[in-house]
Parts: sequence; C-alpha cells; structure tokens
Amino acid sequence: MALDLATIPLRIVAHPRLYVTPENRDGLCQRRLRAPYQQIYQSTVAYAARWAEAELPDEPVGFSEPCTFKLYESFDETILAEIARVCAHEAPAALVTNAFLYALTKEAAYAEVAKRWLLHVARWDVEGGSGIYFGNDLPCSVLLRSMALTYDWIHDALSDEERRTARASLTARARQIRSFISPFGTIYNGKYCNHASTNTAAMMLTGLALYDEIPDAPKWVDHGIRLFREEFLPVGGSDGSWQEGVHYWHPTALWGVFAVADPLLVCLGVNLYNHPWLEKGGEYVITASAQDVRLRMGFGDGATTDRLDVASFMAIEKWATIYNRPEGFWLYNDVRETMRGGLCPYDYLWTTEERAVHEPRWRPQRRFENAEVYLKSDWTNEAVMLAFRSAGYVGYEGYSHNHADHNSFTLNAYGERLLIDGGVYDGWGGKHYTQDYITSFVHNTILVSGTPQRPMHPDAVGSIETFEPGDSLAHVCGEAAAAYMGRLDLFRRHLWFVDRRYVVILDQLVAPEAERFGWQFHGLAPMNQQGNLVRIEAEKAAAELHFIAPATLTAHYRDGLRTNPKHLPREGYVEHHGIMETEPLAEAVFLVVIAPYRKGETPPQVDVHAQATGWDVAFGDTRTLRIDTPNGTDAKANARCPIRGQLADGGQSPTPCSREQ
Repeated sequence: MALDLATIPLRIVAHPRLYVTPENRDGLCQRRLRAPYQQIYQSTVAYAARWAEAELPDEPVGFSEPCTFKLYESFDETILAEIARVCAHEAPAALVTNAFLYALTKEAAYAEVAKRWLLHVARWDVEGGSGIYFGNDLPCSVLLRSMALTYDWIHDALSDEERRTARASLTARARQIRSFISPFGTIYNGKYCNHASTNTAAMMLTGLALYDEIPDAPKWVDHGIRLFREEFLPVGGSDGSWQEGVHYWHPTALWGVFAVADPLLVCLGVNLYNHPWLEKGGEYVITASAQDVRLRMGFGDGATTDRLDVASFMAIEKWATIYNRPEGFWLYNDVRETMRGGLCPYDYLWTTEERAVHEPRWRPQRRFENAEVYLKSDWTNEAVMLAFRSAGYVGYEGYSHNHADHNSFTLNAYGERLLIDGGVYDGWGGKHYTQDYITSFVHNTILVSGTPQRPMHPDAVGSIETFEPGDSLAHVCGEAAAAYMGRLDLFRRHLWFVDRRYVVILDQLVAPEAERFGWQFHGLAPMNQQGNLVRIEAEKAAAELHFIAPATLTAHYRDGLRTNPKHLPREGYVEHHGIMETEPLAEAVFLVVIAPYRKGETPPQVDVHAQATGWDVAFGDTRTLRIDTPNGTDAKANARCPIRGQLADGGQSPTPCSREQ
C-alpha cells in the first residue's frame, strides 16, 4: 500500500530526533552509570577523544572517471582505499562519537569537535572522491549517514549559517543517492545487492534529519520506504534466508533496515520490522553458524571467517531484541563481553541488560529458500556439520556475491573445519577473487576436464531436487549440469547424512562426449593417500574419504592457492587441495564415503559391499546404508537412473530423485 507522507505529520519536530529524542535522552544518559552500558560509554569517550585534536583529513581524490563495473578490476585500488579510510572510518568516527556524546550529555566540548569535522566535510565537492558513484558508494554513504546523525544531534549547537552549510552538503549528497538508485534495478543499484539498501537507508536518515527543512526530504523518505517494502525485503526468503549468503545478511539487515527502522518508527510511525524475512532472518544466520565463529558455514563471499566483527554481532543481537528470540542471544553469548564498544551509537543503543538465552529449539537440519541445506548432529561447536548448496542465479550477469559452487558441500566436525569452501575473500574483484575465489576450483564440486562451472552467469545454475531430514538418515539431492554451460547433460549429487555423523556421496555424471571428471576436496589440514583412502588430519579431528567408485582414479594434490590473495586470514594460512580424476568417460558414477572422527580415536570402520542392486555401506556393526540402483554397480548404466538410499535395518526411506522431478 502506497504511503502519502504529506498526510503523516512528523511526530518529533524538535532535534534531536534520530535515536536520541527529547523524551528518551535522560534515560539514555543515565544508562552510562550501570553495566553493561558503562563499559560501552567509557570506550566511546576514549575513542571520541582521539579526534579532538586530530588533524582534519584532506578531501579524498576521486577517480579520473566514474568507476563503472567494467573498470572495477583495473582501477587504482589506492584511490578507493583512501576514500574508504577517510569516508568510511576517520570522518564517521569523529563525527558520530562526539555528536552522540553531546546528544547524551550536552557537554559543549563534544559539540565543538563534531562541528569542526561536520563543517570540514560539508565543504567537500560532492562530485569528487567523497561523492556517490559505483566503486565508492558504500564508503560515501557511510559518510552521509554519519553527517545526517551529527547534524541532528548537534543541531542546537550550530548557528544558522553553519546549518545552511551542512544542509547544502546533506541535500546534495541525498539527491545524489536518489539519482544513483534511479532507474532502479540495474547492475549498479539493484535489489539483489546490499549496496542499494545501505545507500537508501543513508538517504532516508538524511530525509528524516531535514524533514521539515528541505522540501525534497519527505520524498527521499517516501521513496526509501517504497524500495524497502516493494524491492529489498521481498528478495529475502520467507524463511529468513538471504540470496547473497550468510555473510551478507547482516549488511542488509543492519545497515539497510535496522539503521533506519527505529527513527522511521519514532518520527513517522512507519514500521519496517513487520516482514517475514526479518522475522526469520536470525534463524538462517544461526543455522549456518556456530557459537565459535570460526566454524561458521555458508557459501558465497565472506561466508567463512576467522573472526567475529562487531557489526555481525550487533545485527544478530538487534534481531534477538526486536523479535524476542533467545536463540539470537545464545549464538554469541560466550564472546559478548569482548564485543562491547566499537560500533557507536548502535552498541550503546541496542545492547540489552537482561536477556533469556537458550539454544535453538528447531531441528538442526534445514533447507532454505536460497537453496542452501544445513545438516548438523546438534547445536554444539563439537557437532558434525554438513552444508550443501545448488542454486539458481540471483543477481546481475557478472555481478554477485555468489560463487560457482553448485552441488558443493562443506564439512565441520568436532571443532574443526575439515572440508572447506576454499579461497580468501580479499575484496570484490581482483585477480584472486575472479580467478580462484568465486570459481569451482576452490569448492568441493566437480571439474570437467579441468574446466569449472561458469561463474556469475544467469544460465549457470543448480537446483535442489530432494531434501528429507531425519535423525538416523537425512538425504539431499542436487542437480547442477547447467552450471557447466553445455559440458554436462547431467550432474546429480546425492548426499546421505547417516547417524548424524557419516556422509555418503553418490554423483551421477553424463557428458555429450568423453571427459575427465574431477572430484574435488579442499581442506586446511594436510592430506595423505593410501590406495583409495584419503585422510585429512587437523589438530582436533580428522576425516577419512573412501573413494569406492570409479575403480580407476588419478590423484592430484596442491598445497596453496593458484593465485595469491592480497592478504591472508592469518599468518601461516595454507589451503590443501585434492582432485580424484577419472579417465575420459562420457558417463560416470562417483561413490565416496566420508567418516569424521576425533583425533586420537580409532578411525571408524567402513565396509562397502557391491550388491546386485547397488552397494551396502556399513559403518562398523551399527549401521548400514543400502544404496539401490537398477543396474547394480555398473557406472555407465546407472548414470541416468533413479537412485534410492535407505537404512538396511529399516527406518527412513527417502523418496527417489529422478530426472522428471
């Protein structure tokens, strides 16, 4: 339903009105006297003092021409790095910390520092390095958001002339964003990219700050509301999933919705929180994550990480607060005290004093609408965690945060990442990003005669055909032939999760002509091969990969990445990559059994017996998975046939997955 903001009066006419208001200021100020806000407040005071005597930065230099998408890989990265340093870090930190402290305490010294920085950046050329265009839009929208908050919070400390100076810059920058996101739905600003929602939120905050001072301001707010309700939020799955992957859920939720939703509700009574994607979003993040952030799973840019950043922490904390979800507080409960401070003003505003904390009550086996599946033995860091993805393409050709990782999987067990999504996220674009990180070369999927899936193309897609959860046996089946753009007619991958521990994978592959099929596996621990068994041994856990079929395979191993990233996650970071490759075949079936175990324990006994109708995969004397095929173990005959897996002692029998389904 369209809004007519001309009929909605501004509920708070006075300044400040963004987060801090005349009604809540005293209560917010009193928070600083008690835990946990006292620690956050003291951290903010110390950080604000850094900027009191700091030298004002020079206006950043812009690109010689706007950085269009096609130029993104070749432009001077030092220019963008300088823009980011000034516009996304130094100026926003100086502005927001001092202005927020003034809004709470009314101590003039804070207003003077904030004013000095505000008037300095307000004189910069909005068509220069601090302006909004593709390539630097995020740093510069951060600057605009910070300027809008500062203008609102120190409004009574500015003279009429100073307000005019600040308003002129804010107006020009907000109009620039309004132009940047119009026409909507292009590669630069579409709903499939987190940039557009972040930029829109900055424009809306500026509109609220200038709502009764600039005639265009209500139009910016109205346009932003329409975009969130009609474009951004509907892209998210009704189950909370996000098409750009788990890492990009928090920028969209935090810097898009959460950054503007509270002021919008307080100032105009418009509620953005009432949407199923937001209401369920934390469930997606929690299911793809672990309390130890190093065990986070997921796919796409930045999905796996070695550290928890404060923005990701605050996004899930805010979600838990809004929707009264104790599971959100549970996720990072063990590290909460280390996350205090560092995200002014949101850490001070959104931290809660009392909270219920408990682990998720839903089954740790979920399929999400963005075509990701998570199968976990339990919710602990010691759990066996299996993730799988085979998805359609959501984005624009050549631009996405998704990877060519269809029919790929990852495996964590007993506190270790054993089979990983490889590569290093060293920023969007660049040699390592385009030649390794987003490609199939570093994902646990198939190569076809050394050729990976086509990345970032709307026709190079996969799908999940079957998902059936179960305590003793779970099953997922994906199809990804289209991702190879004509090199394959069929690539169906079955995964069975047996006894919430073991993984059995059966691949059916058909090509128009003979190809060498390469079964890839990637890890952070060294790999050792003995016959058809490959052992991956990490510090606390290990896994044995039993290659049952085809009988003839050639192994290839590589330590390290094919291309060098700009930086490594940590000192001594090394990836290990393996491929088991067939001889040239037009049709093939892979059968691989993965058995994880704790380091120091005896590896699980795995016995595979060929039967007239397939294979029996026995794990010791406790469990046997029977894989039924119409043509026994004949690879060529079975490549196109329905496959069925069931426990030999009864139990769950997943529905056959056939070409017609």
